[in-house]
Amino acid sequence: MSEFQGVEFEESSGAERSIAYQIDCDEIIESVALHLKGQIKVFDKKTQKMQIIDDPHSKALINERGVSRVVTILRSHINKVFILSDLEDEDIRAITSSLSSILIDELYFNWEEFGITSYPSGSIVIDVVVNTVYATLRKAYRGGYLDAIKTIQRVHDVQTINTSERAPDKGGLGGLMSSFRR
Repeated sequence: MSEFQGVEFEESSGAERSIAYQIDCDEIIESVALHLKGQIKVFDKKTQKMQIIDDPHSKALINERGVSRVVTILRSHINKVFILSDLEDEDIRAITSSLSSILIDELYFNWEEFGITSYPSGSIVIDVVVNTVYATLRKAYRGGYLDAIKTIQRVHDVQTINTSERAPDKGGLGGLMSSFRR
């Protein structure tokens, strides 16, 4: 158990951490933001940490203010609520179509404020965001992602039950040899 300001919480299992990681959308959103900024994440061998650097093969498509606005819009379309839903193909297409319209309006009305220098740059911003949302929402197609998580949890539960049913070893040789001790 870990303690946080006088409240105890149970440590989460590997399966629970894995599930939490899989439904967390922050990495997807961060990846889109970096792409729009013309940046990449690299591992720095000296510091043994991940660093964000300017991508030598790309340039920023939109400035910080624009990235911030796009990320706000993106967060409203990529989150646990959507991923853990049971969506049909027409729902996914309607959501991405709506998102596309919102982005087109946002970029059109804030073109200069967001530092967009060309039509192709604005078009790429829309494509990157809409395609990312579409691909992420496909996880929810007919509840497939939720079903997969339920299966992972059931497997974890079975493993936990099997592990807890084993009698704790009192020392010695254990295993088969422990049955000869009496």
